[in-house]
Amino acid sequence: MKKFLIVAIIALLGTVYANGVGGTYHCEGKNPNGGRYEGTVVISGDASSGYTFIWTIGSDSYQGTGTLSGDTLTVDWGAPEPVVYKVNADGSELKGRWGPGGKGKEKLTRQ
Repeated sequence: MKKFLIVAIIALLGTVYANGVGGTYHCEGKNPNGGRYEGTVVISGDASSGYTFIWTIGSDSYQGTGTLSGDTLTVDWGAPEPVVYKVNADGSELKGRWGPGGKGKEKLTRQ
């Protein structure tokens, strides 16, 4: 009975994350060199097919694809290191690290 309950809770949490990530987010970040930036990020897709990210930072645009595992969303955006986000339970906020040694930081807040 305990094993069933644990499996059910894990499945439910996975569903919450999977269904709650898509949307438009305000982005605030810090580059590995310490420079700050902000902009918007549009996330589309789902956990089964993968997520598409489009960042707009000033006049620059970046794209990536991500996969969700539990509360961790890993996004390949063409750089040697991916962005690795922790997603809160309702998907309204993602906190990520990127760049060499994870020195870059990024926070996405749903708009």
